[in-house]
Amino acid sequence: MPKNTISTKGIVIREAPIGEADKLLTLLTPTLGRITVRCRGVRTLKSRRFAASQLYAYSDLLLSEQDGRYTLEEAEVLETFFALRSSLEAVACANYFADLLYAVTVEEEGEEEILRLFLNSLAMLTRNGDCLTIKAVFEFRLTSLLGLMPDLSGCSLCGSAVPASGWLDAAGGVLICSSCAFAEHAPDGEERVLLPFSGDTLSLMRYVASCESRRIFSFSADRAVIEEFSRIAERFLLYHIGRDFDTLDFLHTLL
Repeated sequence: MPKNTISTKGIVIREAPIGEADKLLTLLTPTLGRITVRCRGVRTLKSRRFAASQLYAYSDLLLSEQDGRYTLEEAEVLETFFALRSSLEAVACANYFADLLYAVTVEEEGEEEILRLFLNSLAMLTRNGDCLTIKAVFEFRLTSLLGLMPDLSGCSLCGSAVPASGWLDAAGGVLICSSCAFAEHAPDGEERVLLPFSGDTLSLMRYVASCESRRIFSFSADRAVIEEFSRIAERFLLYHIGRDFDTLDFLHTLL
């Protein structure tokens, strides 16, 4: 079959050496989703595609495709996020994000919004942003983009729209205010995983879930709110993904 030529943008989320000079890259693209691309001769500094084949390089790409296999033909680097390397926390955070994306994205399915979230988060990391805040925003917004976002409109039992405090039921994806938390038990056979929240944390969750992507980090919050939000974002996402990550375990040793 003849080769097809495809032009797209993409960021490297995984890399693996092949032979003496080649690499196999996993790219996240806006139109093709997660794809695996063979890059010939890129492990030499003389290669014109050397920079584009590095982890977290974001580039304009020209790919050839034959029988479902992609090969990198040309690349123009748009951003390397090289400044990440100056902070161990930032690198650890980026590695965790990349593992998450590899786990939740689908081959050959466009991921434009998820890619934008990743790029915005890496940009914040390179600006020495607070890693705990960036991590929490990334996790909770990713939950929303995956269609897993809980109903944050109000208490699922009494309908209170602005509970001052309560619990997020991770299993049911609903809020339960403090007044109702123990008034009604879960039906037989149904699990409840209750994550406590304050009113300020609920406001932050609502903001991150629904704001414009370009304003996703445009907020301020007390440290206690950030820490509570971080616990909720992580536990909710991992509960629904159903797995752990070694990169997250390492990140926990730094934060």
